[in-house]
Amino acid sequence: MVQKNILTQLDITDPETIIGIGGSFRAISNAILNNDNYPLQKLHAYEPNYDEFTQFLKKILVSDEDELKKLGIKNNRLDIIKPGALILLRVFKKFKVKNLITSGVGVREGVFLADLLRTSRDRFPPNYNTSMRYILDSHVDNITYANQLCKVAKELFDLTHQTLGIDKKHRYELAIAAKLYISGSSIHYYSLNRHSYYLIEDALEFGFTHKEIILIATLARYAKRKLPSSEHVDKFRDLLPEIKQLNALSYLLSLSVALLSHQPRNIDFTLSFEESELKIESKNSLYLAKESIEKLEILKNNAINISFYNI
Repeated sequence: MVQKNILTQLDITDPETIIGIGGSFRAISNAILNNDNYPLQKLHAYEPNYDEFTQFLKKILVSDEDELKKLGIKNNRLDIIKPGALILLRVFKKFKVKNLITSGVGVREGVFLADLLRTSRDRFPPNYNTSMRYILDSHVDNITYANQLCKVAKELFDLTHQTLGIDKKHRYELAIAAKLYISGSSIHYYSLNRHSYYLIEDALEFGFTHKEIILIATLARYAKRKLPSSEHVDKFRDLLPEIKQLNALSYLLSLSVALLSHQPRNIDFTLSFEESELKIESKNSLYLAKESIEKLEILKNNAINISFYNI
């Protein structure tokens, strides 16, 4: 009776998405993540399948200690995982849940942030993200270049996304990948792509889905290089956009890097796009940009023809 009375307190809501912040929810999500050979080892923002999660809860309730260990439940959770699983099942049964999201943070972090942001209505400033801010502050020395790269990438996207068949929503990930592209140079300049990839994959967390994180990291990894490899695409197939859009986004970021090869104090060229021709106009020769663009792996449909004009 007490349990039913407690659950009636939830009558005021009817959620389709549940975000799990407790230790039991995280422990179960982590076990499912490892059992499924999920390609990204990151618990925060992991979205387990609802049906699979529910069946896993039922397995927990009928398992002994050895069976719980085989399911992937860690020793420090063995004595409390069953009550937690039972509570979750009761909550799930009450609602028509479609989506689950695992949070890597919980009440303690919420209390801390509520105190930190008490003078700003519990909100960060607009367009402020803590994970991005950490990477920029700790690993990006040339913020001017990072901002230029972001600006050029967004302009190229706006000019060409319809021709290239890219969903508008991916402008967001492209812009962030451009801004964080050089972060790996703080570790080793000559292998910045690889280090940027791992840094973004690991440190980009709050406010991002796993699909966004992997796309941003992938674009940074292959910028100024060949298009994403088939091995990489196969590994993250369920998290990445379809190959045509992925390659187009990768090409746009690589093209942005190439256009700024000379790292000008201010962007010294203008862009326009008409009838599949990308016109680059500048008072300068941009010979480094031309050289770099010639080395890029072009898209299979060759939808962009690049022309330089001196003005």
